[in-house]
Amino acid sequence: MEVKISQETLEFLRDVITGDKKISAYNSGPKLVSFFNSLGFNDTYGRGFPSRRDYTETRLRELNEQERINEVFEAYFNPRNFIGKEDLLYKLRDRINEYLKYDGYKLEINDRRAMLVSTAVETIEVPEISKLDNEVIRENIEKCDNRIKNGDFTGAITSARSFLEGLLLYIYLQIKGEKYTFTGDLPRLYKDVAKLIIKLNTAENTANDIKKVLGGLTAIVAGVSGISNRMADRHGRLAQYNQEMLRHVSILTVNSVKTLSLYLYSCYEEVREQDTAGNL
Repeated sequence: MEVKISQETLEFLRDVITGDKKISAYNSGPKLVSFFNSLGFNDTYGRGFPSRRDYTETRLRELNEQERINEVFEAYFNPRNFIGKEDLLYKLRDRINEYLKYDGYKLEINDRRAMLVSTAVETIEVPEISKLDNEVIRENIEKCDNRIKNGDFTGAITSARSFLEGLLLYIYLQIKGEKYTFTGDLPRLYKDVAKLIIKLNTAENTANDIKKVLGGLTAIVAGVSGISNRMADRHGRLAQYNQEMLRHVSILTVNSVKTLSLYLYSCYEEVREQDTAGNL
């Protein structure tokens, strides 16, 4: 992938690599030369060598002009270089992503590699669902699960929320015959859709228990909304959340969305069948 970054991002990357700003490990001149030689240069450290800062920035500029700056990210942020220092790696990722978002990229890290990913085609708009069945639900949850397997925990949370939004909007459109005016308020969207499809006739002695379960579904929606607002990549990754916490939260979020989606689809199908029978 051919990549170029802004001067502001390049300068921050320079400070990360040199370690001069004390946000990362200090690298001596010989270590910097070794690093850039691994990227194709043939430099020698010795008398007359420029300052570490100037040398690093010069090499970064050259690679940036050659649209090879992604190679620097992949080499420096390789998880192998941070064994035992994983928290530092993810803090550096979060900091550099604050700059990269203005360049249209983000740094993603999984258990084995680091990579720059373009965000130019990413959008927080809800993906449109053209049909809804168990297979569609399975495919979308599987995509979330794959993100988790690849270490993209915040991306899994974002995908789960986006799918839930798309599912609710699809159901509303099919039942009402018109598009829902969505402002990003997921709990409100859920409540409006639930009024259309969740219609349970229960015996008096079970009504309270059913209400508790339905209240739990509402709590799931509120929780997914809150988690995605704070942790998901549509709003930026937050440094205070370590990877182990994100992994657990992403699994919980994806599984919750799966359960809720299957239930909503079941309710939707029941309403459709009743409407069909009533029109016969």
